[in-house]
Amino acid sequence: MEHPEAAKEYSDLKRRLKEKYEYNRDAYTNAKEEFISIYSEKAKLQYGERYKTRIKKMEIN
Repeated sequence: MEHPEAAKEYSDLKRRLKEKYEYNRDAYTNAKEEFISIYSEKAKLQYGERYKTRIKKMEIN
């Protein structure tokens, strides 16, 4: 695993949110939004070059 600290942070977040929003799926999903946004941007910066060719192919088709 390349980023075990991020995986642990996400796992911990999900456990906390399950306790808080066990019966409210929308709130649970919304509460993860900030974490997902932050790490998605980090991933784009770190791995963006991997996907440029794939994205261009998808745009052509």
